[in-house]
Amino acid sequence: MQSQSQMRRSATTTHSTRVNPGWLRWQRTMVAQGLLVLFAFWVMGSAHAAYRCNTRTPADIDLPFAKTISVPPGLKAGSAITAWTAVDSIEKAYVCATRERDRIGVYNVGINLSPSGYTYGTNPQYTVWKTNLTGVGVAVRTWTYLRWIVGVQGGCSDGWRGPTNLTTTAIVTGSGVGSASGASASCGGTLIQSAGWGGKSEAILVKIGDVSPGSFKRTQIYAMRIGGSGDSWYGAGTYDRKYYLGSTSFTRPTCSTPDVTVDMGKHSNGSFAGVGSTLAPVKFTVSINSCPTGYSKVSYLFSSLQAVDNDMGLLKMTSTSSAKGIGLKLMRSDGSALKMQAWNKLDDYQSSKGGDSKITLRAALYRTGEVSPGNFSSEVLLTMGYE
Repeated sequence: MQSQSQMRRSATTTHSTRVNPGWLRWQRTMVAQGLLVLFAFWVMGSAHAAYRCNTRTPADIDLPFAKTISVPPGLKAGSAITAWTAVDSIEKAYVCATRERDRIGVYNVGINLSPSGYTYGTNPQYTVWKTNLTGVGVAVRTWTYLRWIVGVQGGCSDGWRGPTNLTTTAIVTGSGVGSASGASASCGGTLIQSAGWGGKSEAILVKIGDVSPGSFKRTQIYAMRIGGSGDSWYGAGTYDRKYYLGSTSFTRPTCSTPDVTVDMGKHSNGSFAGVGSTLAPVKFTVSINSCPTGYSKVSYLFSSLQAVDNDMGLLKMTSTSSAKGIGLKLMRSDGSALKMQAWNKLDDYQSSKGGDSKITLRAALYRTGEVSPGNFSSEVLLTMGYE
């Protein structure tokens, strides 16, 4: 009997030993599952930026180029038409609180743009974008500003980052969120922090072909906004600061031609001989100043509403003249007739130098009929042509 009792205790001990390993296996399984759940939650949490912006500063801004720009004809494609021009600069367009500081940033992104095939500058090179005007492109460089308002961990620093090239999509780089306008904060730490974000940009116009005279259509070409890795960086959301090409007009550069008044003097009726006779000619000069370089040929043409014989350069007097029986004859410096409505090459124009020129002419009064006293005047228009 004693032997049987010992056998039962032995069986009980053996049963307990079998149960305990099973309990341990169950415990291990639960611990492993718990670790998996915690790990998955940590990954999801780090992929989303927790930020809230209490301050936004929206604006609509036209690129401040001159209202009228004259493009030199000899300017090569790829050359700057203007200098870099400041468009916008604001240090705190946004004030935001974020738990994960390396997951938030400001960026600029191009809108309604297509590349021209040209770039401007070196290190970095800036994309030159087409505009609505043939031959004129625009490049934009941008900066991001970061200013920490609450204490900082992980070596973050204030200041401007850039310049960088404007692109048509935002850029996410490294462990932090980069941007089309420069780096965002890329420092560590997980405490809630407040930061002021801003940006600035400059633009330049570049020749990308033969420039057609005309004006820009007011078109938005880029915008600035705040965003993070949990946000959509690729076009969704509100762009708070919007930038537009304004109403700049483009012309071809020309020579300047100041008005000329020729004093024909005072004369008595008896000064004239028969019909068709002329008085002594008066010499005068037409100045053509500040001609631009780059044209292969510059020409001029004289015309008049008072012309009665274009080939002979004969003009009548204006309707406001009170003198009767006289007209005006225009001649070149050698005495030959100055033809109206005929193009003449400006012989001393040099494409490489441009500069000033002069046209020497003569004008003489001539008798057309019975002369009666009074004042007299006639007008001639000078038109310049450029090739």
